[in-house]
Amino acid sequence: MKLMAKMSLVLYAIVALIHIVTCYFEEYDVVNHISKVLLMPLLILAVFLARAQMKYWALLIGALLFSWIGDVVLISDDESYFLYGLGAFLIAHIFYIVTFRKCKDDNHEIPMMKRYPLTAIAIGVAGAAMFFKIKDGLEAMELPVLIYTAIIITMAIQALNRHKKTTARSFELVMIGALLFMVSDSIIALNRFNEPIEYASMWIMLTYCAAQYLIVKGMMAAKPYEEF
Repeated sequence: MKLMAKMSLVLYAIVALIHIVTCYFEEYDVVNHISKVLLMPLLILAVFLARAQMKYWALLIGALLFSWIGDVVLISDDESYFLYGLGAFLIAHIFYIVTFRKCKDDNHEIPMMKRYPLTAIAIGVAGAAMFFKIKDGLEAMELPVLIYTAIIITMAIQALNRHKKTTARSFELVMIGALLFMVSDSIIALNRFNEPIEYASMWIMLTYCAAQYLIVKGMMAAKPYEEF
């Protein structure tokens, strides 16, 4: 099962690379759409195959499932679908928040957020700064985007709070993944509500695919299952 889980991760990396390349070469839109639909199922398969060695694997699958729904919904260029995609990813981040909060050791270490509050504040300030940067272009989307911003900041802070509550490898991978998720969403926000960014879809999917991979890989490396 462990080998099959690793094979699923390798397939994910290949499909992700194909998808990112086809974001650059826009004429391959069919391949682009198919590869996008396949991304999260491959990660879900990897987690399912590794479930015997993972705590709270079902919560992680929940996050990936709603991410997949968001991916599929956002394939459409219809403006009305953006809110549905935003809602799907908001639920995905709530699953991640719960997963990160549960999947840690109670080793009586003081949480990173309490020991180094400035790090958590910096994450919050970065998220708030992005919101105020795009605020004038949001119009009717202001409240949904504000709620989403608060949730993704909370997700990143929960990832931060795993510091010394799990293996160093697990913490580092998940933390980098959470920050990359914020970067990906920031590019979406700037491109959509501020001003167009050249090759935006490529940068969005590069950071997004890396974020999801690192989070899954990091959760597989959580105590006591460092062998992943």
